[in-house]
Amino acid sequence: MKKKIFKTSEQISTSFTDVATLLAENIWTVGLKISRSIASEVLIQ
Repeated sequence: MKKKIFKTSEQISTSFTDVATLLAENIWTVGLKISRSIASEVLIQ
């Protein structure tokens, strides 16, 4: 019984890590797009 509980918590922590990684990548991509759009606006002005 204890092994089953451990396996479940292991899966939860793995999926949490995946979610955190995805979030970090999305935030990084959004940051790149924002800085690019700001740079292009500065160039236009």
